[in-house]
Amino acid sequence: MLMLRKLEREYDPTDRTAAQRVLEESRVKQVLTTGLIYFDPDQPALQQVLRQVETPLASLPESRLRPEAATLEALQADLR
Repeated sequence: MLMLRKLEREYDPTDRTAAQRVLEESRVKQVLTTGLIYFDPDQPALQQVLRQVETPLASLPESRLRPEAATLEALQADLR
């Protein structure tokens, strides 16, 4: 059986110690805790770390999605 436990509204996801405590309690009680467990506001967003563009890929023109032939050939040569 799978037991789910929702975090309380008062829970502070920026408290790293509380997040570790929640994870340990969940492990001991064998429950799956749902909700935002930890958030570090000082860390950049994943999109920034991965250097993703703001525009969804499905909305980008093909010219921005496909590398030029010479660039693709150089990349493929590096992988051989």
